[in-house]
Amino acid sequence: MSRQLRGSLVALALASFVAATGPAPAGYMQPGYDLQVIKSEQGVEHGAVSYLTNPTWGISGLDTQVNTSFTLSACQDIRFARLYLDIWGGTRSYTSTVSATLNGTPLNAVNIKGYSADDNPTFDAAKTCVYGTGSGMWQVAYSGVGSLLHKDGTPNVLSFTVSDPGGSGFDGRTACASLVAVYTDTSINQRVDYYLAEADGTVRKTPGTNNSPAQRSLTFTGIDTANLIAATYVAGYTHGTAGEKDQFYFNGHTLGDAANDIALGTSSDYGPSNHSFDVTSYLATSSTVR
Repeated sequence: MSRQLRGSLVALALASFVAATGPAPAGYMQPGYDLQVIKSEQGVEHGAVSYLTNPTWGISGLDTQVNTSFTLSACQDIRFARLYLDIWGGTRSYTSTVSATLNGTPLNAVNIKGYSADDNPTFDAAKTCVYGTGSGMWQVAYSGVGSLLHKDGTPNVLSFTVSDPGGSGFDGRTACASLVAVYTDTSINQRVDYYLAEADGTVRKTPGTNNSPAQRSLTFTGIDTANLIAATYVAGYTHGTAGEKDQFYFNGHTLGDAANDIALGTSSDYGPSNHSFDVTSYLATSSTVR
Protein backbone atom coordinates (compact mmCIF):
# COMPACT_ATOMS: atom_id res chain seq x y z
CA MET A 1 0.00 0.00 0.00
CA SER A 2 1.32 3.41 -0.88
CA ARG A 3 1.76 5.98 1.83
CA GLN A 4 1.13 9.71 1.94
CA LEU A 5 1.75 12.29 4.63
CA ARG A 6 -0.50 15.28 4.73
CA GLY A 7 0.64 17.88 7.27
CA SER A 8 -2.29 20.16 8.05
CA LEU A 9 -1.56 23.30 10.04
CA VAL A 10 -3.99 25.87 11.28
CA ALA A 11 -1.99 28.82 12.58
CA LEU A 12 -4.33 30.73 14.83
CA ALA A 13 -4.67 33.26 17.53
CA LEU A 14 -4.30 32.29 21.36
CA ALA A 15 -6.22 29.62 23.29
CA SER A 16 -8.16 29.29 26.49
CA PHE A 17 -10.44 26.35 27.05
CA VAL A 18 -12.92 24.48 29.16
CA ALA A 19 -14.37 21.01 28.81
CA ALA A 20 -16.58 20.50 25.80
CA THR A 21 -19.62 20.06 28.01
CA GLY A 22 -19.63 23.64 29.27
CA PRO A 23 -19.34 27.26 28.08
CA ALA A 24 -15.85 28.23 26.90
CA PRO A 25 -14.15 31.33 28.37
CA ALA A 26 -11.54 33.18 26.37
CA GLY A 27 -8.43 35.25 26.75
CA TYR A 28 -4.88 35.76 25.55
CA MET A 29 -1.41 35.30 26.97
CA GLN A 30 1.91 37.02 26.48
CA PRO A 31 4.45 36.42 25.07
CA GLY A 32 2.61 33.78 23.05
CA TYR A 33 2.74 30.04 22.60
CA ASP A 34 4.65 28.06 20.01
CA LEU A 35 2.90 25.82 17.51
CA GLN A 36 1.67 22.62 19.13
CA VAL A 37 0.26 19.45 17.58
CA ILE A 38 -3.21 18.94 19.01
CA LYS A 39 -4.19 15.92 16.93
CA SER A 40 -2.26 13.43 14.81
CA GLU A 41 -2.60 9.93 13.40
CA GLN A 42 -0.23 7.79 11.38
CA GLY A 43 -1.02 5.12 8.81
CA VAL A 44 -4.73 5.84 8.37
CA GLU A 45 -5.79 3.27 5.76
CA HIS A 46 -7.69 4.63 2.74
CA GLY A 47 -7.40 8.09 4.29
CA ALA A 48 -7.49 11.69 3.08
CA VAL A 49 -7.58 15.18 4.58
CA SER A 50 -9.87 18.08 3.62
CA TYR A 51 -9.26 21.73 4.56
CA LEU A 52 -12.08 24.08 3.53
CA THR A 53 -12.45 27.82 4.26
CA ASN A 54 -15.44 30.08 3.55
CA PRO A 55 -15.05 33.90 3.76
CA THR A 56 -17.94 35.43 5.72
CA TRP A 57 -16.98 39.07 6.29
CA GLY A 58 -19.50 40.61 3.94
CA ILE A 59 -22.50 38.64 5.25
CA SER A 60 -21.82 38.82 9.00
CA GLY A 61 -22.43 41.25 11.84
CA LEU A 62 -23.60 41.45 15.42
CA ASP A 63 -26.90 39.60 16.04
CA THR A 64 -26.92 38.47 12.40
CA GLN A 65 -27.45 34.78 11.66
CA VAL A 66 -24.83 33.66 9.18
CA ASN A 67 -25.37 30.53 7.09
CA THR A 68 -22.55 28.84 5.20
CA SER A 69 -21.82 25.27 4.13
CA PHE A 70 -18.99 22.80 3.56
CA THR A 71 -19.23 19.89 1.12
CA LEU A 72 -16.97 16.90 1.75
CA SER A 73 -16.35 14.06 -0.68
CA ALA A 74 -18.64 11.09 -0.17
CA CYS A 75 -16.91 8.68 2.19
CA GLN A 76 -17.45 5.72 4.49
CA ASP A 77 -16.12 7.24 7.70
CA ILE A 78 -15.06 10.59 9.17
CA ARG A 79 -12.14 9.94 11.51
CA PHE A 80 -11.76 13.46 12.88
CA ALA A 81 -12.99 16.99 12.28
CA ARG A 82 -12.48 20.43 13.80
CA LEU A 83 -14.43 23.57 12.95
CA TYR A 84 -12.99 27.09 13.22
CA LEU A 85 -14.87 30.38 13.43
CA ASP A 86 -12.87 33.64 13.26
CA ILE A 87 -14.54 36.64 14.90
CA TRP A 88 -13.63 40.33 15.03
CA GLY A 89 -14.43 41.95 18.37
CA GLY A 90 -12.87 45.39 17.99
CA THR A 91 -10.69 45.41 21.11
CA ARG A 92 -9.29 42.70 23.37
CA SER A 93 -11.60 43.74 26.20
CA TYR A 94 -14.98 43.51 24.46
CA THR A 95 -17.08 40.46 25.25
CA SER A 96 -19.68 38.39 23.42
CA THR A 97 -21.51 35.09 23.17
CA VAL A 98 -21.53 32.77 20.16
CA SER A 99 -24.28 30.31 19.33
CA ALA A 100 -23.99 27.88 16.42
CA THR A 101 -25.53 24.80 14.88
CA LEU A 102 -24.06 22.30 12.43
CA ASN A 103 -26.63 20.47 10.31
CA GLY A 104 -29.24 21.60 12.84
CA THR A 105 -27.44 20.29 15.94
CA PRO A 106 -26.36 22.91 18.53
CA LEU A 107 -22.60 23.25 19.08
CA ASN A 108 -20.97 24.10 22.41
CA ALA A 109 -22.05 27.44 23.90
CA VAL A 110 -19.16 29.93 23.83
CA ASN A 111 -18.59 33.04 25.95
CA ILE A 112 -15.82 35.40 24.85
CA LYS A 113 -14.97 37.15 28.10
CA GLY A 114 -12.01 39.25 26.99
CA TYR A 115 -8.40 39.26 28.05
CA SER A 116 -9.12 39.72 31.78
CA ALA A 117 -10.69 36.22 31.96
CA ASP A 118 -7.66 34.45 30.49
CA ASP A 119 -6.52 30.96 31.46
CA ASN A 120 -3.33 29.16 30.51
CA PRO A 121 -4.29 27.25 27.37
CA THR A 122 -4.18 23.48 26.99
CA PHE A 123 -3.98 22.50 23.34
CA ASP A 124 -6.47 19.65 23.09
CA ALA A 125 -8.57 18.74 20.07
CA ALA A 126 -11.10 17.03 22.37
CA LYS A 127 -12.05 20.43 23.81
CA THR A 128 -13.70 23.48 22.32
CA CYS A 129 -11.05 26.23 22.59
CA VAL A 130 -11.21 29.99 22.21
CA TYR A 131 -8.09 31.76 20.95
CA GLY A 132 -7.36 35.50 21.02
CA THR A 133 -4.75 37.64 19.32
CA GLY A 134 -4.68 40.19 22.10
CA SER A 135 -5.89 42.87 19.68
CA GLY A 136 -9.55 42.00 19.25
CA MET A 137 -9.53 39.00 16.90
CA TRP A 138 -10.92 35.74 18.31
CA GLN A 139 -11.14 32.21 17.02
CA VAL A 140 -13.46 29.49 18.27
CA ALA A 141 -12.16 25.97 17.59
CA TYR A 142 -15.10 23.59 17.98
CA SER A 143 -14.60 19.98 19.04
CA GLY A 144 -16.93 17.01 18.53
CA VAL A 145 -18.15 17.96 15.06
CA GLY A 146 -17.08 14.81 13.18
CA SER A 147 -20.20 12.84 14.07
CA LEU A 148 -22.43 15.66 12.78
CA LEU A 149 -21.00 15.73 9.25
CA HIS A 150 -22.70 14.14 6.24
CA LYS A 151 -20.85 11.27 4.56
CA ASP A 152 -22.97 11.20 1.40
CA GLY A 153 -21.45 14.25 -0.30
CA THR A 154 -24.27 16.64 0.59
CA PRO A 155 -23.54 20.12 2.02
CA ASN A 156 -22.93 20.50 5.76
CA VAL A 157 -24.75 23.66 6.88
CA LEU A 158 -23.22 25.84 9.59
CA SER A 159 -25.41 28.56 11.13
CA PHE A 160 -24.06 30.92 13.79
CA THR A 161 -24.85 34.20 15.54
CA VAL A 162 -22.51 36.48 17.49
CA SER A 163 -24.23 38.55 20.20
CA ASP A 164 -23.20 41.16 22.76
CA PRO A 165 -25.70 40.78 25.61
CA GLY A 166 -23.60 42.95 27.92
CA GLY A 167 -23.44 45.85 25.48
CA SER A 168 -19.63 45.99 25.54
CA GLY A 169 -19.34 47.23 21.95
CA PHE A 170 -18.27 43.93 20.40
CA ASP A 171 -18.17 44.22 16.59
CA GLY A 172 -19.35 40.70 15.67
CA ARG A 173 -18.23 40.41 12.05
CA THR A 174 -16.46 37.17 11.13
CA ALA A 175 -13.55 36.80 8.74
CA CYS A 176 -14.19 33.18 7.85
CA ALA A 177 -15.29 29.72 8.90
CA SER A 178 -13.02 26.71 8.28
CA LEU A 179 -13.45 22.95 8.48
CA VAL A 180 -10.60 20.44 8.77
CA ALA A 181 -11.75 16.84 8.26
CA VAL A 182 -9.97 13.49 8.02
CA TYR A 183 -12.03 10.83 6.25
CA THR A 184 -11.67 7.32 4.83
CA ASP A 185 -13.11 5.43 1.88
CA THR A 186 -12.06 2.19 0.20
CA SER A 187 -11.77 4.05 -3.11
CA ILE A 188 -8.78 6.00 -1.71
CA ASN A 189 -5.65 3.95 -2.47
CA GLN A 190 -3.26 5.32 0.13
CA ARG A 191 -2.48 5.60 3.81
CA VAL A 192 -2.23 9.04 5.34
CA ASP A 193 -0.30 10.57 8.23
CA TYR A 194 -1.57 13.93 9.45
CA TYR A 195 -0.59 16.43 12.11
CA LEU A 196 -2.93 19.27 13.08
CA ALA A 197 -1.20 22.10 14.94
CA GLU A 198 -2.49 25.33 16.45
CA ALA A 199 -0.95 28.46 17.94
CA ASP A 200 -2.02 31.79 19.39
CA GLY A 201 -1.72 35.12 17.66
CA THR A 202 1.33 36.44 19.53
CA VAL A 203 4.54 35.20 17.94
CA ARG A 204 7.49 34.54 20.26
CA LYS A 205 10.83 36.30 20.02
CA THR A 206 14.07 34.52 20.83
CA PRO A 207 14.48 34.69 24.65
CA GLY A 208 17.33 36.81 25.98
CA THR A 209 18.02 38.76 22.80
CA ASN A 210 17.17 42.27 21.68
CA ASN A 211 15.32 42.95 18.46
CA SER A 212 15.26 39.26 17.59
CA PRO A 213 13.00 38.12 14.76
CA ALA A 214 9.51 37.06 15.80
CA GLN A 215 9.26 33.37 15.01
CA ARG A 216 7.75 30.06 16.04
CA SER A 217 8.60 26.48 15.18
CA LEU A 218 7.16 22.99 15.28
CA THR A 219 8.87 19.61 14.93
CA PHE A 220 7.11 16.47 13.68
CA THR A 221 8.77 13.21 14.73
CA GLY A 222 8.41 9.54 13.87
CA ILE A 223 7.57 10.12 10.21
CA ASP A 224 7.72 7.00 8.01
CA THR A 225 9.17 8.13 4.67
CA ALA A 226 9.74 4.64 3.20
CA ASN A 227 6.80 4.61 0.76
CA LEU A 228 6.17 8.31 0.42
CA ILE A 229 3.92 9.55 -2.41
CA ALA A 230 3.70 13.20 -1.42
CA ALA A 231 3.94 15.53 1.57
CA THR A 232 2.03 18.79 1.85
CA TYR A 233 2.34 21.57 4.42
CA VAL A 234 -0.80 23.70 4.78
CA ALA A 235 -0.81 26.99 6.73
CA GLY A 236 -4.06 28.76 7.49
CA TYR A 237 -4.20 32.28 8.93
CA THR A 238 -7.38 33.65 10.45
CA HIS A 239 -6.81 36.99 8.77
CA GLY A 240 -4.06 39.33 7.65
CA THR A 241 -3.69 42.96 6.66
CA ALA A 242 -3.19 43.38 2.92
CA GLY A 243 0.50 43.72 2.12
CA GLU A 244 1.82 42.00 5.25
CA LYS A 245 4.35 39.19 4.77
CA ASP A 246 5.55 36.08 6.56
CA GLN A 247 8.34 33.56 5.95
CA PHE A 248 8.20 29.75 6.11
CA TYR A 249 11.07 27.25 6.33
CA PHE A 250 10.72 23.46 6.17
CA ASN A 251 13.83 21.65 7.41
CA GLY A 252 15.74 24.82 6.57
CA HIS A 253 14.38 25.12 3.03
CA THR A 254 12.53 28.30 2.17
CA LEU A 255 8.93 28.01 1.03
CA GLY A 256 7.22 30.45 -1.29
CA ASP A 257 8.71 32.78 -3.86
CA ALA A 258 12.38 33.61 -4.35
CA ALA A 259 12.27 36.15 -1.54
CA ASN A 260 10.37 33.71 0.69
CA ASP A 261 7.66 36.31 1.24
CA ILE A 262 4.22 34.82 1.89
CA ALA A 263 1.35 37.30 1.63
CA LEU A 264 -0.91 37.21 4.69
CA GLY A 265 -3.62 39.65 3.70
CA THR A 266 -5.16 38.95 0.31
CA SER A 267 -7.93 41.52 0.47
CA SER A 268 -8.70 44.92 1.95
CA ASP A 269 -11.22 43.39 4.36
CA TYR A 270 -8.54 41.36 6.19
CA GLY A 271 -9.88 38.06 4.94
CA PRO A 272 -8.41 34.61 5.56
CA SER A 273 -5.15 33.48 3.98
CA ASN A 274 -4.49 29.79 3.31
CA HIS A 275 -1.20 28.56 1.87
CA SER A 276 -0.21 25.08 0.66
CA PHE A 277 3.34 23.89 -0.08
CA ASP A 278 4.71 20.69 -1.59
CA VAL A 279 7.44 19.57 0.85
CA THR A 280 7.91 16.03 -0.50
CA SER A 281 11.58 16.53 -1.35
CA TYR A 282 12.30 18.11 2.05
CA LEU A 283 10.61 15.55 4.29
CA ALA A 284 12.67 13.66 6.89
CA THR A 285 11.89 11.28 9.77
CA SER A 286 12.07 14.31 12.04
CA SER A 287 10.93 17.49 10.28
CA THR A 288 10.77 21.07 11.54
CA VAL A 289 8.62 23.92 10.32
CA ARG A 290 9.78 27.41 11.28
